[in-house]
Amino acid sequence: YDPAYKKQPKLEYDYDRNVYSVFAQVDHKFDKKNNLILGARETWTGSSPDGTNYSEFTPQIQYLYKMTDDLSAYASVGKSFTLPTLTDMYGKDQIIKNTQIRPEVGMHYETGLKYISGIHSWKLALFKSDVKDFITGATDAATGETYAVNEDTKNMGIEINCEITGKNGFSSNWGVSYSNPKYKSADEDNGKWKRNYGRWLLNGGLNYQQDKFNVSLNGSFMADRVLQKYQEKIKPYFYTSLNAVYKPTKNHEIFLNVDNLLNRRDITSHVSSRYISLGRNFEIGYKVLF
Repeated sequence: YDPAYKKQPKLEYDYDRNVYSVFAQVDHKFDKKNNLILGARETWTGSSPDGTNYSEFTPQIQYLYKMTDDLSAYASVGKSFTLPTLTDMYGKDQIIKNTQIRPEVGMHYETGLKYISGIHSWKLALFKSDVKDFITGATDAATGETYAVNEDTKNMGIEINCEITGKNGFSSNWGVSYSNPKYKSADEDNGKWKRNYGRWLLNGGLNYQQDKFNVSLNGSFMADRVLQKYQEKIKPYFYTSLNAVYKPTKNHEIFLNVDNLLNRRDITSHVSSRYISLGRNFEIGYKVLF
């Protein structure tokens, strides 16, 4: 980010950048119990406006072991690659350009168990991620303009979730996870690792489907949160939503979406600004497919 840019007139750009990707995957079953999946992707760019192009190889390996008909174990390791958008690099409206923004490169690890018991499908997982140059936004306090920046992030945690197939069209799900997300920036505290987001996340949902009617109620609760920039503790949030769809015919659909069903005033941001959630709001509509 170049502060001097604020003194320069804003320019319009004619963007054109080509992104290419080649992907291959091999799924090999050694026997009834052992299964190995290997994947690989090569991504590269061309025709960037300033000649800055990228290339990254991202492999992934997954191993599945079926202990019994109802219990299985798995492990996976994979690499991720995310390009900055043209808006990140060259700005738009109130977003200042940052031509030095770098793409994200991360390593992700997960292992766990899956178990089916009657109408219940359980999953227990341990996970870890390390991302170099994670792309996020920052705000200039003086002008209110925003710009993209790079940070390093890491996280490690455990989660358990369950899907339940009920009777008479009902189904439900719930999950709990505990982790310790952190980030570091070269511009803050000499690159010291600091807390990010929240440590506890609980989510759940209830769904009913019958003939042409479908309705779902969902909630997400995050606790032990911090405001990233100031490392201040902030109260938990609890997001709720209700979605209902009725399809009188194959090509016609009437829908209702309600967000923030409990009309809570929660802080939704985790960076530096205290954005408050929009109050209870709804959308009702009619769709025709042809």
